[in-house]
Amino acid sequence: MAEGPTTEYARRGQGAMLSKEVGADEAKVVRIEPEPPLTAEQIDEVEQKIGAGLIEEVIMVAEGERKLIDVMLENKVWEELEVKPTEGQWAYYERDRHTPGTQAR
Repeated sequence: MAEGPTTEYARRGQGAMLSKEVGADEAKVVRIEPEPPLTAEQIDEVEQKIGAGLIEEVIMVAEGERKLIDVMLENKVWEELEVKPTEGQWAYYERDRHTPGTQAR
């Protein structure tokens, strides 16, 4: 089996991507001034208010979501698919298809 992109669509942007100058996206990065450090009491108060665990865990989840946004923007997930899925390809994953009657209504 051949390695790398196998379709014209997959190869289309490969040249531009490979020739992209390292650090070219650096100019697009928004710089945010650092906030003053919080006291232990302030951190505890925030953790109690959000009720979502330690603030470090919340930050890790937020960073993961930000990375996901970058991937979604890169892949333009809102655009129509160029290759349409075959009929019934995603039927198993539709709601109430594989476990009928078990969902609360």
